[in-house]
Amino acid sequence: MGTLKSLELETKRILLDIFKEKQQKSAEAGTIPSFYKKKPEEGSISQRVQRLAKYRFLKKQSDLLLNADDLDAMWVCLRENCVIDDTTGAEKKQSDLLLNADDLDAMWVCLRENCVIDDATGAEKMNHEDFCHIASVWTEQIGPKCRRFCSPS
Repeated sequence: MGTLKSLELETKRILLDIFKEKQQKSAEAGTIPSFYKKKPEEGSISQRVQRLAKYRFLKKQSDLLLNADDLDAMWVCLRENCVIDDTTGAEKKQSDLLLNADDLDAMWVCLRENCVIDDATGAEKMNHEDFCHIASVWTEQIGPKCRRFCSPS
């Protein structure tokens, strides 16, 4: 029994030494940049997996974008949160901060100019990162009075 246990320990030690040696060689050699890797062969499983992964990634990204209906709903929300000031004819937010028609139009133009057109459907879309960028542009161009439209309610 003792020899069997000592033989197992010796085997584990040898395998551990081999593993450490391979790790050290691998670390010294570095990794091969992706443009040096061989492309998968046409019709191979590897190529199919890559295509499927790319399709799923692009589909997920597409689902994260705002579509034209979402942008239109945002425009309606912007308009609904404004009231007309009877004395000046300017649009005023229900709070004390003023947003006039020119401000709203500038916000809408900025939204539409920064949309991405989906090649497959032709729909206008926008992701959260782009919307956050637009929110900062609105704040720079129009002022802090549009922050309410850029933050969660």
